[in-house]
Amino acid sequence: MSKVAIAMAEKRLMRHLQRGGVVDDPVGLDLTRGVIAKASADNDVQQVIRDREATPDEMRVMYQFVIDGLMPNPCMNVSGPMLVPTVLFLEPHRLDELLVGVNRDTRGESLQGRMRLLCERALEVCKLTREAHDEAHGPIAFQVTPQGGVQRAGCAGGLILCLTAIGWFLG
Repeated sequence: MSKVAIAMAEKRLMRHLQRGGVVDDPVGLDLTRGVIAKASADNDVQQVIRDREATPDEMRVMYQFVIDGLMPNPCMNVSGPMLVPTVLFLEPHRLDELLVGVNRDTRGESLQGRMRLLCERALEVCKLTREAHDEAHGPIAFQVTPQGGVQRAGCAGGLILCLTAIGWFLG
C-alpha cells in the first residue's frame, strides 16, 4: 500500500510542476514533503534511511534538487509518466546503493559536503536512469503550462465554492 501512496503523492507534485509550479515554492515544498512523508513511511525506505544515517529532510532536499536539475522534463516513461527520483523510493535498493557510496566518500566531511555530494550523485543516477528508460520505452512528453502551479483553496475556498454552487442551483 505504501508504494501506491508514494505514487499518488508524486502525481500531485507532478501536476503542480506541469502547471508551472516549482519544487521550492510554498505548494511545491508542501507537496514534496508529502512525497517524502509517504516514502519515509514505507518500511523498506525507512530501513535504508535509518541504516545509512540519513534523514527525511535530507531526502527531501535531494528529491527537490534532482527534480529541479531534470527540468524541463523530470519524468521517465514507466507505463506512464513518473518523476525520475521517485524510483529511488519505489526501489529502495537504489537509494541504499546511493547512500552507501555517499557515506563512504564523505567520511569526515561536513554535513554540507555530504549533502552536496548526495544531490550531485542522485542527479547523475537519475539522468542515467531516465536515459535508459527513454531508450527502452521512449521518452515521455512533459508539458509545462505557465499557470503558476496548483493553487490550494483550502477548506474556506471549498466551502465558498460549495455554497456558490448551491446558491446557483437554488437560485
